Amino acid sequence: MSGRSPANEGYFLGCGVAEEEELLIFASVWRDLNAVKERFGDNWNAALLPAGYGDLIEDCAVRHFDLSQGWHLPGLPGRPN
Repeated sequence: MSGRSPANEGYFLGCGVAEEEELLIFASVWRDLNAVKERFGDNWNAALLPAGYGDLIEDCAVRHFDLSQGWHLPGLPGRPN
């Protein structure tokens, strides 16, 4: 699958902060869940590694988060409401 979808609103990368941690996170931001399903079809909830990446990546997973209300989730322990 190649090319950028108009429903994809961007992405960001992050890495683990512990010296011994080899962690890299790639997060893409989509207009809504329906846009993800339209783009990736029946496999929308499966990890998609471009050709050749499987040799470089030890473990991968897909998790979807609804951030339409922002990054703060009220009611979590230790967080202000």
